[in-house]
Amino acid sequence: KKYRDLLLLTKISLILYNLDDILDTTFRRVTYVEPIRASVQRYYRSQDIAVSELDSKGENLAMFIRNLSDREKTSLEHWTSGELGLKIESTYNGGHVSLSITFKDSKEAYNLADMGFGFSQVMPILVQIWSILNRTPKGQIPNITTPFICVIEQPELHLHPRLQAKLAEILVRAALAAKKAEIELFLLLETHSEVIVNKIGLLTAEKTIEKEDSSIVLFSKEINSPNTKVEFSEYDESGSLQNWPYGFFDFEV
Repeated sequence: KKYRDLLLLTKISLILYNLDDILDTTFRRVTYVEPIRASVQRYYRSQDIAVSELDSKGENLAMFIRNLSDREKTSLEHWTSGELGLKIESTYNGGHVSLSITFKDSKEAYNLADMGFGFSQVMPILVQIWSILNRTPKGQIPNITTPFICVIEQPELHLHPRLQAKLAEILVRAALAAKKAEIELFLLLETHSEVIVNKIGLLTAEKTIEKEDSSIVLFSKEINSPNTKVEFSEYDESGSLQNWPYGFFDFEV
């Protein structure tokens, strides 16, 4: 034991250096999407600065897309077209940048500010997921797999039920695509959406994903106590929720 401790002590600087490297790489791969994303503006003032990451509110979405390479822009357009039936573009004109979307089988582009509020709220989520799947990861440590962790708060906000279900499908396909590409990706959703929860259950029943690929953590206040109770739920083979609290989605408490 004494010999082991002395040996570790001689290597402590190397151990701390590697730990620092791992922690730095891990936290650089944590992305966060806030529950209230930025409202889309009709025009953005052009700024001659490089934007390599999307911020948590999506406020720099226009400049982020503008700074993509031609290959990356084509990749993003192809992905959003396949997943949602539309492509998003960043257009530069007269010192200003605007965001527009074009639907499949249509040549007319619409300014994103003229579309439903849900489009502006879901786009930062889609672009963030695309960025993880398609942009070359930096700073990989040899022989160590560093996961990507994408935290999305209330992705269902301002989306009608059909689009909520569609978003759940997109996120599941993104997780499967990441696994196929040998990218370790964890998607953490903070949601109150019955549609999203049920859609993931349906995809589990259809064997699109295995029941082990998802888990549900429930947080609730204890009665007459400031403490928060944490419970776990999961889907079975048929997509039904196990250990689900009775009345969670009921109108009456």
